[in-house]
Amino acid sequence: MSFRLLFKLIIITSIFLPLRAFALVYDEADVLEDKIFVTRVEFEKTSIFECGVKCKKIKSLPTPPSKSVTALLAPFGKNLPPVLRARGSEDGRYIGAWRSDGKTRIIQIVDLVKQTSFIREEKISNETLQEETRLLVWKDSTLFFLSDKDGHNSIYKIDASNLNTQNFEGEKQIGGNFSVGEFLPLENGKIAFIANISDPYLFELFIKDVNGAVATKIDSDVSYGNAIVKKGDQIFYSKRGSFGFEVFSYNLKTKKINPLPLPKPKASKHLEAISYETVKFGDLNGSLLKPKTQTETTTLIVWLHGGPHRQASKALHPFRSYGVYDSALSYITNETHVSVLKLDYPGSVGHGKNLSESIYQNVGSIDVEKTLEAIEIAKEKLGAKKVYVVGPSYGGYLALKIASKNSPLIDGVFSVNGVTDWRNLFNQIQGSPLIALFGKNKTEVSEELWAAAGIYADIQNTDNKKPIVIGFGNQDRNVPFAQSVAMINFLKANKKNVKEVVFKNEGHALLKKSSVKQFCLEVLKLIGEKKKSCDF
Repeated sequence: MSFRLLFKLIIITSIFLPLRAFALVYDEADVLEDKIFVTRVEFEKTSIFECGVKCKKIKSLPTPPSKSVTALLAPFGKNLPPVLRARGSEDGRYIGAWRSDGKTRIIQIVDLVKQTSFIREEKISNETLQEETRLLVWKDSTLFFLSDKDGHNSIYKIDASNLNTQNFEGEKQIGGNFSVGEFLPLENGKIAFIANISDPYLFELFIKDVNGAVATKIDSDVSYGNAIVKKGDQIFYSKRGSFGFEVFSYNLKTKKINPLPLPKPKASKHLEAISYETVKFGDLNGSLLKPKTQTETTTLIVWLHGGPHRQASKALHPFRSYGVYDSALSYITNETHVSVLKLDYPGSVGHGKNLSESIYQNVGSIDVEKTLEAIEIAKEKLGAKKVYVVGPSYGGYLALKIASKNSPLIDGVFSVNGVTDWRNLFNQIQGSPLIALFGKNKTEVSEELWAAAGIYADIQNTDNKKPIVIGFGNQDRNVPFAQSVAMINFLKANKKNVKEVVFKNEGHALLKKSSVKQFCLEVLKLIGEKKKSCDF
């Protein structure tokens, strides 16, 4: 069947975000010793501020008192998976813990007075949050936590004082056809939470009385990657500003929103406004970037995030490891009038369990199929003459896997720190959680699954003229850079048009501004632009 019969384009929202100045800061608030502190990260530079009426720069955060809740859990951990996160209740009686072996998620509550333990198990689907960031929050003797058992990340609560069985489900407090990110229980039965209720790529801050029907929207375009914290009558959160993600306060009594009086970072490049549209091509959602003055798309860059259990963003990504790429992509869009489609392929989160779980035992199959379908529809609808696929980590793997299909839709690819050999990866990194994409363990993975996910067998038959760029951090240990080097050597031996790009002294994520500029410049070269530098 022709993909044209599947043609579907939905523009959910279209906005213009004025990037008045180019900078990339990630500010996050914390409350320590009853004071507000903000940690600012700007590429390699980290600064810390103590904020009151003014914000003053300090050398380091105060060290909170040590509470070895993990040690207290030790007697209650027999035959259970490792502890990923543990939190003690405010009165010190209870401990809540997330445990996971990569396949099963367990929430455990321990009553230290009665010396009893209660557990709740559920299958891991990674709908929105990775295991290392999953939330546990106590309010008195009630534990609040996130679960996606009903399809999307929702907030549940358990009253630890009333537990009397070994299994419990929890009572849903907030949830629906949207995903909750961060949250914070407040007084009088209210909860502040961040969720994408109106648009899959627009996260907003809400406050809801759990006994009421409607949530009140407080602010828009906030970060689901940073915590909500509270001091007195104010809550603090991060949202997109002119220079990146900046900390704002909301006064629960006066209902006023104000930015914290932090110094403005230095900006080296003024940008025009860029249009960000939430779109849907075929079965996949995405965010389309293009200059507001653009009438047609000649060249389209398709951006595939890593993960796979991550989500694209409308503008700057809440996670800095992706935000650095967004800064380069926005610069490219602004300077060259090239459009960028940030696509959420099968395995992506934020759109429900059906999409996020569809990748299991389908690596290299459904992700490639649905991505190519979406690209064909996008290319026809947007009138793009050339399409280039770019991505890091799993997105880099997917770019190379798509290249191996030798599709006439694709004019070139750029993989950054991408997996090139799954079986070899699991031999190199024992216990990698990514094995869950294939099965319980590597010995149970069939030859058919290895073959379906593999790249080498098909990529040797690709068009010798199509450019394949492979970049890697020469200190990458998450996906050992030897994977990239082996693929580069294989492609050279088969006379392919391959280029090696080394990001010196970088690991799996690019953290240095010089590396992001290098990435930006290599993308410009790939798409045939003649700019000799990325000047930001």
